Amino acid sequence: MSSRYNLINFCNQNVMDIKDELLKSFILKRLEEFYYLKKKKVIMDEELEIIKNNKYPIFIEYNSYRVLIFLINYQSRNYCILVDQNIPNKIKMLIVKIRFNEELYNKGTIFDGEIVLNKYNKWELLIFDLKLYNGEIVNLNLKDKYQKINDILKNEYKVDYDMNIVNLK
Repeated sequence: MSSRYNLINFCNQNVMDIKDELLKSFILKRLEEFYYLKKKKVIMDEELEIIKNNKYPIFIEYNSYRVLIFLINYQSRNYCILVDQNIPNKIKMLIVKIRFNEELYNKGTIFDGEIVLNKYNKWELLIFDLKLYNGEIVNLNLKDKYQKINDILKNEYKVDYDMNIVNLK
């Protein structure tokens, strides 16, 4: 293993924790183009009424592990990076294996989600937001955004129990 990464245990599998400062700064620079790290959404009263009246699913943070999933091509290599913002004043970046279509890496794709341990003691990544899709900022209403996420999971993601660190939902 090169000094660019440390091998660590995450979700009961070995993953690479990025130590390379050039790669980290490239990732942070790209993320900052599209997403403000540590951003929390405050739901306004009007939005809450819309959610209640239309039966949209919402996530409430419990004891889960909040991450960004950043698909990016760097130096002609595709990376699926989990960006962990759970440690105060520190951003951890883990290279993981999750099988997405190649096109999602080319211009960048960003999901927001939470890793949870299900009742069967299996790790799952629950995606609840799509920030960037093929380099385009996603400005869809909530219903259309969930439809787009479901479409991606159906058509541009492959369940691969030998490779994927977690199951996506």
